Amino acid sequence: EFSQGSSTTIRDLPQPSTKSDGYSDEPCRNEYFETPQSVTSLFTGREDLLDDLSRTFIQSGSPKAETQRRFVIYGLGGAGKTQFCCKFAEENRDRFWGIFWIDASSEERVEDSFKHIAALALLPRNANAALHWLSK
Repeated sequence: EFSQGSSTTIRDLPQPSTKSDGYSDEPCRNEYFETPQSVTSLFTGREDLLDDLSRTFIQSGSPKAETQRRFVIYGLGGAGKTQFCCKFAEENRDRFWGIFWIDASSEERVEDSFKHIAALALLPRNANAALHWLSK
């Protein structure tokens, strides 16, 4: 839940047991950085939430994360969810080899997002190709 005037919760989704090479404590070359917008210079507040997400999402002290990590940030429209996520991605872009934005507002947009990722990876422009590439 992400809204003004009410408690905010970052929900940790169940994690798969697959290994991921997507995180390293050492700065790495971020080959892919896709967010829907840049962070406005007026972004303020939410430092406590950014810190909570960093502590939970990024396993400090571990040379490699043992599992992939996924989170859902949700709330009313206009509450700042997109800016919050873009800010987190911007602040942590050097910790990951890639950051991708999946628009989940409809099934069609999810598929289009994965097709775009496939094109970035120079793969056939289809969702299955992107999913397979991301799973490696």
